[in-house]
Amino acid sequence: MANKVRYDWVAPVIDGIAARRVQTLGSSTDFTEEKLLELGDLGFAEVTDEPAVSITMDTNDWGSVNTLGLMANKYSTAFAADNGGYKGSVGDNTYVINQNMFEDAAVDITAPVSEDGLVLHRTLYLSYCFISSLSFSYDVGGVAAENYSLETDFKRWYLNDHKKALVYEASYTSATTATIAGENLQTGYTGLMVTVNGIVISDQLTSVARPGLGSTITLTDNGADTDVTSSTPALALVTGDRIRVLVSQDSTATFPFLVSTPSGIGGLKKGMIDIHLSDVSDTGPVLATTKLLRIQSVTIDVDLSREVLEELGNYRAYSRTLQTPIPISATVTVNDTDLNMWADLSALTWNTDLDELDIEDFIKTSVLEVRLYKDKKDHTIDTTGSDGTTAGDNTLLKIIRLENCSVSGESHSISTGGIAQQEFTLTAEDIIVSGTGLSPLI
Repeated sequence: MANKVRYDWVAPVIDGIAARRVQTLGSSTDFTEEKLLELGDLGFAEVTDEPAVSITMDTNDWGSVNTLGLMANKYSTAFAADNGGYKGSVGDNTYVINQNMFEDAAVDITAPVSEDGLVLHRTLYLSYCFISSLSFSYDVGGVAAENYSLETDFKRWYLNDHKKALVYEASYTSATTATIAGENLQTGYTGLMVTVNGIVISDQLTSVARPGLGSTITLTDNGADTDVTSSTPALALVTGDRIRVLVSQDSTATFPFLVSTPSGIGGLKKGMIDIHLSDVSDTGPVLATTKLLRIQSVTIDVDLSREVLEELGNYRAYSRTLQTPIPISATVTVNDTDLNMWADLSALTWNTDLDELDIEDFIKTSVLEVRLYKDKKDHTIDTTGSDGTTAGDNTLLKIIRLENCSVSGESHSISTGGIAQQEFTLTAEDIIVSGTGLSPLI
């Protein structure tokens, strides 16, 4: 029996791709019970329950948009060589993502677990997970963070003969056949499950306690690809279906250790983060304005709350739609020095001729931008339009932009033994996260 499971013995994997810089991964299940009664019976006729699984994944923000790209189903870069059956690419850091891309985006998360730090013993499988909140946090005293919350109603552990469970994306070939491109899985692999638009279509597990579907999932050679079929029941696919295939690798039990990158960026700290504010809409690749000074912290929250969509004949939710409009907010804390930020949020230029600042002066069209750099001192950018060709564009990694910001709250505070601070809460209409194509690996 294992005595413990260490942090380096668990490897979060999103849609088959190992996620980097993950600090915490948690999943908890809440069962909503309903006790069914009947006339003439003092007890319960039946107790039913509906599971709801909440997932948290906290990561260090290291200037990469690849984890966010995975969550938004935009990750399309050619992958690096397999790492024991898991994809290990860090991508090309070029995705441009906004809040509307999460409407139908769902991911399958697996978490391979070792009980001794040597071999793989079991795998957690969380299927059809929708992101429900996104948060970015930057503070002078810590490491930049990019945190996620997700929700689903499916959680299962695979162990023993099926301990190495792998997720593959498949595409429609015919009504009864899906194809996994670029993989040869016809030998050494067992088909475990096929989900279509989040619904379990084929499930090979069956037992007295949980009969399941008892499916026969067949993996056959199709040149460089693998065809997936199921005869019990037939897949009944249509063009455009979201198809995920879960298989187990039979011959080996390799734990997907990540390669150490001590010369790379583990997380971004204060010297690598600039905050900019403009009082006009700017569509350029980089906001053309002077950076804000004396900033202590910036926290950006995107509320991606969902409405669960259900249907008769389906035990699980068939989708989870976003509740709109999507609330986007930012909290900015600054050391009180000269009211410069107040003036910027009022579209006024601070100078000695400015005699007063009023809460009624705040405008509703500010643009807040967070720029993340690869170097602590050199913050050069491509001033020619991010064309990737000039010598100057070698440090800017990532940009987070909030557009049409308005002030929804402000406060000023001072206490004995401390210094005065101002805090501004902004609400925004849009958030755009874009990578510059520069790799955060040094």
